[in-house]
Amino acid sequence: MKDYLVAFDSDGCVFDAMEIKHRRAFGPAAVRVYGLQCVEREFLEQWYYINLYSKTRGINRFPGLAAAMDRMRGLGYDVKPQESLRRWCNQTVKLSAARLKEDAERSGDPELMRALAYSDEVNRLIGENAHSIPVFKNVKSTFDIIKESADIAVVSSANTAAIEREWRENGLLDYICAFYGQESGNKKDCLALLRGRGYKSVLMVGDAPGDMQAAEAGGCLFYPIIPGDEEKSWICLRDMAFFEFLAGRYANENRYIAQFNAVCR
Repeated sequence: MKDYLVAFDSDGCVFDAMEIKHRRAFGPAAVRVYGLQCVEREFLEQWYYINLYSKTRGINRFPGLAAAMDRMRGLGYDVKPQESLRRWCNQTVKLSAARLKEDAERSGDPELMRALAYSDEVNRLIGENAHSIPVFKNVKSTFDIIKESADIAVVSSANTAAIEREWRENGLLDYICAFYGQESGNKKDCLALLRGRGYKSVLMVGDAPGDMQAAEAGGCLFYPIIPGDEEKSWICLRDMAFFEFLAGRYANENRYIAQFNAVCR
């Protein structure tokens, strides 16, 4: 084990996958499973706002689904409230499909069963329509530098099997010491666990405000991959921010985060 650790989110951070997955899988799956074809355009507009273009960018699929339904109801559309799903999201310790399956089957709650069907449809569509997703430019050259002085882990809200497959397809597995997907718990708890392993410092790299919040709550530093400016963000991490981190000069009040906050408002 090295003295330092850098943890990376996956979709939208390392992989140029956010637009592809939400437009080909997450959004269409919700329309299909919840019978929203008559308001498809309006629903997808809200879906993309919540999941791609607002402070909730990168939100887990289940609270994201509940939030989209709430927004539709707030706009006056006749959409069934997802009270059981929202309650489950607020109470569960793991926002994972496996935990939802256990709770849905135990309770027999039809709303949770439908959310599980939605998640299965998302996974099916990703498997069919989201192959060979590329990494952003400068990722591998950055990893080559980081691995010399720090361990590298993945902390993501996606399911672990999909994460590992995508990292394997892009030849990145050998860089990673640990994968933490949705089955491992929320990002805050995963980062706190990594922090507790005895590293001198842990840096979380992500593309969403939720990643920053999880890093701060887990006692870690945060570096942003800024949506729309990913290539430059990776160059700055490789050439400047990582060395500031190793030297103990990196803090969570810096120019990188100021730029990130200006974009993710």
